[in-house]
Amino acid sequence: MDAAELKNLFGECLADVNGGDPFVRGKLDATFTCDDNEPCVAGIDEAGRGPVLGPMVYAIAVCPLSKYEQLKQMEVKDSKVLSEEERETLFRTINSNPDLVHWQVHVLHASHISRNMLGLYPNNLNALSHNSALGLVRSLVGAGINVKELYVDTVGPPGPYQDKFTKQFPTTQTTVSAKADDLFPIVSAASICAKVCRDWIISNWEFETPVSENVEYGCGYPADPKTSQWLASEAQRDSLFAFPNFVRFSWSTARNVIDKHCVEIEWPDEAEPEKVSRKRPANNTAIDSFFFASSVHEEEPKRLRQYFANTSLKTVTEL
Repeated sequence: MDAAELKNLFGECLADVNGGDPFVRGKLDATFTCDDNEPCVAGIDEAGRGPVLGPMVYAIAVCPLSKYEQLKQMEVKDSKVLSEEERETLFRTINSNPDLVHWQVHVLHASHISRNMLGLYPNNLNALSHNSALGLVRSLVGAGINVKELYVDTVGPPGPYQDKFTKQFPTTQTTVSAKADDLFPIVSAASICAKVCRDWIISNWEFETPVSENVEYGCGYPADPKTSQWLASEAQRDSLFAFPNFVRFSWSTARNVIDKHCVEIEWPDEAEPEKVSRKRPANNTAIDSFFFASSVHEEEPKRLRQYFANTSLKTVTEL
């Protein structure tokens, strides 16, 4: 596909990289929203789970079961075994046959991943992946598509992951499996869509602040020497903030570079309130001990301090 076509499809994925929610792209073709409730098969896969740079992209592909054999004849394969040219050729075929296969992508930008993994109540990458996949199925079901069969490339143990789909979509026959992108053509189609989308985003990323000139950031995987060099260059260039939002700050690769090249900042704790002794003279029992367990009473200051810390509330003496 030419550059204009890809920009038309994925350009909006760069619109709001700092937004609170991941970006979902996809328009349901009329063929898949018809009233005949035709049973369909869907597959889910992702691209960009491991890189320290850029987004993770989840994709879902859906095809009427009556036309699944036609999809198989496209000879779609796991995107990892295809060259860039082969992927784009197959993606063009997928995208130009909306009556045969429909696709959507769910883009989780690096800033979204970092914010969730480093937040006060953190979500790990598996939880983000599961929520993304479940959300894509909900978008199809909500549009009236009869997802009769669903195949998903596993993240973590396949059993508990499959149970999540079964509970939310009891009328759908779900199979969660390792190497699903190699076993099921519908998952292979999703894999191609996810990979083409992520590659376009990486190649067309627009930095919100100036970055190191004449230093290529490579493919984004920690093992890529270009990626490692670019991270070090950025951390040395800006030793306070380290990286732009193109980087997953939650990755150990990024944290190690920060520890090595960036300035250390100490955040002093607020002064603890003076501790008041709760010991009483012998044979002198507090009257509230008849109403409250002493362990609960003694834990109250600690619980209150934690509440104020979590909510960023402070005591004020005047308005």
